[in-house]
Amino acid sequence: MSYVKKLISYFNKCYESKTYHEWTENEFLVILDYFFYTSYDENKFRYAMFQAVETYPRDCAIMIYLAKYYYLKKNYKKSMRIISSKNIDIVPEYEGPICALKGDIYRAMHQYDTAIKWYRKAMKFEESRMSAYHLAHCYYCLGDYDKALDYYKTFYRMIPEEKLSEADDVIYDMNKCWEKLGNSQDAVNFYQSLVYGSQPFSAAAWFSLAVNYLVLNNYKEAERALKYSIAINPDSSSAFFNLGNIYSQTGQYDLSAKMYDEVIRLEGEDSLTVLYKGESLYYAGKLNDAIKCFRKSLFLNSGSAEANYWLAQCYYVMYDNKKSMQYVEKAIRIDSSNPDYYNLRGNLRMLAEDNVGAKIDLGKSVSLQPSNADNVIDYVHFLISTGEPKESIEPLYDAIQINPNDARLHFLVGISEYYRGAKQEAYVSIANTISTFNFDSNTADAINAKKNIIQDIRDYYPDLLEDSNMREVLSDFMNLNKS
Repeated sequence: MSYVKKLISYFNKCYESKTYHEWTENEFLVILDYFFYTSYDENKFRYAMFQAVETYPRDCAIMIYLAKYYYLKKNYKKSMRIISSKNIDIVPEYEGPICALKGDIYRAMHQYDTAIKWYRKAMKFEESRMSAYHLAHCYYCLGDYDKALDYYKTFYRMIPEEKLSEADDVIYDMNKCWEKLGNSQDAVNFYQSLVYGSQPFSAAAWFSLAVNYLVLNNYKEAERALKYSIAINPDSSSAFFNLGNIYSQTGQYDLSAKMYDEVIRLEGEDSLTVLYKGESLYYAGKLNDAIKCFRKSLFLNSGSAEANYWLAQCYYVMYDNKKSMQYVEKAIRIDSSNPDYYNLRGNLRMLAEDNVGAKIDLGKSVSLQPSNADNVIDYVHFLISTGEPKESIEPLYDAIQINPNDARLHFLVGISEYYRGAKQEAYVSIANTISTFNFDSNTADAINAKKNIIQDIRDYYPDLLEDSNMREVLSDFMNLNKS
């Protein structure tokens, strides 16, 4: 039997029989350490501590344990009084731990500036990993994310190689700093150095790498990193959730729904994940399955404006305008600040030939978010169709200021000019838009923009093609027969 086990066994016998024994200072320290760190037992710790303080009232190491005990009990003032007492015989080897403990106390009381002073003093006595970690935390709470990141890196560098597998928390903490600093490229470089260097099997490092690739809109590398993270830790619901978001963003809606199913398998059903699964099913064209998800999401969170909105969207696509109106009005009652809700209600009112109500709702959707090009386009279509093309110019130019590379908006400027009677200006404007934007490139943006513009002309403005001059302008763009 080892020395520690023998000592603890004998102490337990004394404790049970309430027999007093004259322990040495070192024996007390072993006993206190055991019941404080190894096998926490508050009653035995207090029993041993009472005897230790009574026997060695000026012992620095014993008083540190007593102060730590009250610190853990959140009696910070008493803990500080004990550790700051002039009756303690301070020895050099404990000066660092005392400073660190004072830092812990001030940090717990949210006095971060004072805590930093004590942690920095502790670091002068000894290079303490935990002091570096707590310094990072204090700087983070004070909003100094650069210094926080520096100390998190210091902490990470101090981790022994055999314990790198335990570094997940600091990896995530560093990522929070980069998120605050808005410097995802630096984060990518750092996490690449981990996964291709010291930590190739760290799920946290691969996940953090993926998150920063997502911020940079590099979906391909983000997907790859998340798959590595899941291979290492197949129970990571966050990795599956982010992978679902990637597949949703890239139009792989069936795969997206499957990823959200994995999240539900691991975490159970929650309103948001079920809602996201419903959105994926909606875009996959599986409307009935999507409706089931949105209803479930609403059951899990009856105050969800989004679930009501998506139910309204489903019924709108299914031409059940009455049900659609019921749900979108519920969504607006819950959240009156979302432009998409007003846009949908505006379109429903337009179908009901309530042009006054439609104009109010479509206009509000634009005023709430002038940068939303899709809602601006809907509003402009409505204004032109109701004989008010002049009113469309201002929201169009406002949207172009924010979205200068959206060819659809520039095209609509020309169409608005045409319907307000400025036909020559319209021909020139549309011709300039066609020549300025490279619609023949093979990029997804160019292909989609051209497809949407042509569809809008055929759906909303077919009479443009009856104008020979306009037909000449649009001929190559729309592959029209010039004859």
